[in-house]
Amino acid sequence: MNKNVTELFCFVDDFCKAINKNFAEKLLPNSKKPTRTPGITH
Repeated sequence: MNKNVTELFCFVDDFCKAINKNFAEKLLPNSKKPTRTPGITH
């Protein structure tokens, strides 16, 4: 059973790395600065 858990973890880890790489290529660049400063106003 322990071997199966390790194999499953490795499979899921590899899958997540591939998904993150794919998403990073598709996302828009974050080059804009925020237009408002965060803060609480009363």
